[in-house]
Amino acid sequence: MEPKYPPDAYRGFRARLPDWLIGFPSSADQSRAVRVLALQPGDCVCDVACGSGFNLRRLVRAVGPKGLVIGVEDGTHLLERSKRKVERAAWENVQLLDDLDAGRFMRTPVDGIIVSYNPPIFLQRPDLLEAAWETLKPGGRLALVAGRFTAPVFRAAGPLIRLSFRILGHPDDWHYWAVPEPWKHLEELSAGNISVEMRLGFQYLLWAQKPTGESAG
Repeated sequence: MEPKYPPDAYRGFRARLPDWLIGFPSSADQSRAVRVLALQPGDCVCDVACGSGFNLRRLVRAVGPKGLVIGVEDGTHLLERSKRKVERAAWENVQLLDDLDAGRFMRTPVDGIIVSYNPPIFLQRPDLLEAAWETLKPGGRLALVAGRFTAPVFRAAGPLIRLSFRILGHPDDWHYWAVPEPWKHLEELSAGNISVEMRLGFQYLLWAQKPTGESAG
């Protein structure tokens, strides 16, 4: 499966930027995205693009010590930052992987999925989205908080956003953020069982539920 980012993306101090630019500013909405998954103690949840790990603490708290959190991140430097957080917190129920390979998951199907980092890329990469959807149990939910820059006022900020992608090391990914409704394929997978709540004009909180008639794993 093709990685989301070039190998040098997020090298050095840049691995900290997702925490500063997304993890802290969107903290309230990230917490709500975890809540809408309706996780129970003992559940298994997968963060399929865990980035720098800014949602890991919320997920560990949601599933409790008998649950399991599976974090997947193919960006080498982001994954290393997540590993350091897991080690410092001494979480024994977190499995971190560098590839979305369900055969390596300690448990499947998973009860919920969250897309913590760069959801527009994930939503528009069918190989990633479909592979994750296959691991989700029937009736399970996928949730995320993301942004889209399609309104005129936010298109005007496009040069600054493009510059940030260049600094982070993946300059060609702007187009994922300029799509008006990047969740269209997820809408198909969920048979229309999807909710999109607009926040702050350009940000949105999304969740979709897998039909109960589908198989998982």
